Amino acid sequence: MNAKTFGLTSSTYASSTGSQVPTDFILPNKTNGSAWNFGPPLDPSSPGVQTMIAGYMQLLYDVGVVGIRIDDVGDTITNNGNITNLKNIFAAKPQNAAATSKPPFSLFQMGYAEYWNPQTSALIPYEGVTPFEDFPLWQQLYQCFAYNNPLSNLIMPNAIGNAPSGKFSVNHDRYPLVSGTEGFYGNKNPNDVFQTTQSQLAISYLCSARDGSPLIIRFEDERDGTATLNKTLIQRALAFRTLMEQFRAPHEYMAAMPSNNNNVLLIARQYGFVIINNGGNPYTAAQVDFNRLASNGVPLSYYIPAGTYQEVSGLVSQSSKTLATTPATITTAPMALPAQPTRQGVYYGQNYNGATTYQYSGINSQYQIAWSVGTQAAPKTITTTPPISSYAFPSSTAPKSPFDSLAVDANNARFFVLTNPSTPQSSCDVTFACPSTASQQTAIAGNHPLLGNWGIRPDLLNLMMQVTPTTGTTWNSLPLGFPAGLPIQYKNVQATSNGINRWEQVGANGATNRSLTVPTPPASGTTTTTTNGVTIVTTAATSTAAATATITPSSITWQ
Repeated sequence: MNAKTFGLTSSTYASSTGSQVPTDFILPNKTNGSAWNFGPPLDPSSPGVQTMIAGYMQLLYDVGVVGIRIDDVGDTITNNGNITNLKNIFAAKPQNAAATSKPPFSLFQMGYAEYWNPQTSALIPYEGVTPFEDFPLWQQLYQCFAYNNPLSNLIMPNAIGNAPSGKFSVNHDRYPLVSGTEGFYGNKNPNDVFQTTQSQLAISYLCSARDGSPLIIRFEDERDGTATLNKTLIQRALAFRTLMEQFRAPHEYMAAMPSNNNNVLLIARQYGFVIINNGGNPYTAAQVDFNRLASNGVPLSYYIPAGTYQEVSGLVSQSSKTLATTPATITTAPMALPAQPTRQGVYYGQNYNGATTYQYSGINSQYQIAWSVGTQAAPKTITTTPPISSYAFPSSTAPKSPFDSLAVDANNARFFVLTNPSTPQSSCDVTFACPSTASQQTAIAGNHPLLGNWGIRPDLLNLMMQVTPTTGTTWNSLPLGFPAGLPIQYKNVQATSNGINRWEQVGANGATNRSLTVPTPPASGTTTTTTNGVTIVTTAATSTAAATATITPSSITWQ
C-alpha cells in the first residue's frame, strides 16, 4: 500500500485525496434514526451526507480495503424503495475531489448489498445499481435441501438471474442461535449433522452452477459429516468451480435424473459434470438415464462430451493454491479470466408485473463480485481418483457399462472433470436480438433450460430489454453461454406476469420454430452470415473475453 500523507484538524480526518470523516463519533438518537445527538443529520438523500459517505469510502479504499458490504439497503439508504439515494451515493465524490477522479464506490474490486426480501419483484429496482445477496434463491435452496422439495426446482430457480448477485446457503444472519428458526437450522442446533450436510449440498450446487458469486461462510459447515465421502464436500465443490472458471466453461445444462421425488440433480458444464444426491438412498446412474435427458432435443453430448473424466477429490493447500494429486495430475496454465457479462440494467420491461423498465448505465466491472483466480494465479493441479473410463454418448439408448456403476451416496455429491476430450471444445456467449417496437415485455423462449424450456424462467434470465429504454426498436437478451455446434429451437415471445401471452409467427400459422446451430467462433476477428433472414455476427475470443454471437432476425411477425 502506498504511503499517504494525512493531516488532522479538530473535527476531521483528511487524506491526501480529500476524503473527510468526523472524528467526534456520537451515538445515534434512539428515537430519531435520521439524526445523531449533537451531530449532523444523516438523511441519505442529503447531498452533504452523500459527499461524506463518499469521503469515507475513499478513506477505506486508501487504507487498503478491497470490498464492502452494504447492510439493509431497503430500510436505510433507500428509505424503503427510493433507489435514487443509492444511485446518487454510488456516483458521489469526496469533498474537494478532482474532476477527473472516479467515484470511490467504483474503485472496490468486490462488494455487494443486502436487501432481506425473498421476493424477486422486491429486488427488481435495485439490481441495476449494485450486486445483491440472492435471498430468493436462499429461500428456494433451503426449501429443496432442508424440507425435501424436488431438486428439479433448482433447474430454473426463483432467484436473481438477470443481474450480478451473491448466492449463499448460510450468511452471518442465518447462523444457528443467531437466526432463530429459519433456513437450514429449524432446531437451532449447529452440531446437527444432517442439517449441516444439507447446507453443504446447497453450497455444492452454488459452486457447480455458473452464474452468481458464491458467498461461503463456513462456520459449522467446516465440520465433517459422518460419512467418509462427505468430509471434503465443500472443498471438492470449490475445486470443481475453480477448474470450470479456468476452462471458461460455458453456461450449465441442468436436469433431474430419474429418481424418487426428483432428488438427484445433474449439472453439466462441458468441461465437467456434477451429480448431487439429496435422497436418503444411494443413487446409481446408468447410460440410459443420461440418454433420456436429451429428449427435448438438446444433445447431452455437447455438455458431457466424449473423453476421459476424473473425479475431483478436494483441495489440499489453500495457501499455496496447489492441489495435490493421487494418482494423476491435471494442470491448467494461469490465465486472465474474462469478467462475467456486464448486466446493463435490469432486464424487466413494461407491463410485466406492473413494473416499469429499469435501465441504468451498467455496473463497473471492477465492482462486480466475480469468482476469479486472478491474473497472478499459479498453475493449478487437482486431486483426482482413477478415471471412470473413456466413454462417449451414442445416439442409442442402450446402457453403457461405465455409467452403470457410477453411484452417488445418499446426501452427497460427486464432481468429474474432463481430462482428455476427444474433440476440441469451444463455446459462444449468445445474445438474441428482437427487432420489434412492441411495448410489452419481450423474451426469448426455446427448448433449453436457459431459454425457459419454452416458458419464462422464474429468475427472468431469458427476458429481453429494449436497447433504448421505452422508445427503442430492438430488444436484446443477456449473453447466454452455449457450446459451439449445439442445435437450438427458439422463438421470440411476449409475456405478462402470467407467462407467455403472444408468440412470433414463424412459418404457416406459426407452426414452425426458429432453428439455430451455435456457431463455432473464428480464430480471430469477426464473421457475419445471413441465413433465412437471420444475421449471425460471431466474434473470436480474446485473452480477456469469451467468444460472442449476436442473432438478429430481419423482422418479427407476431401472432
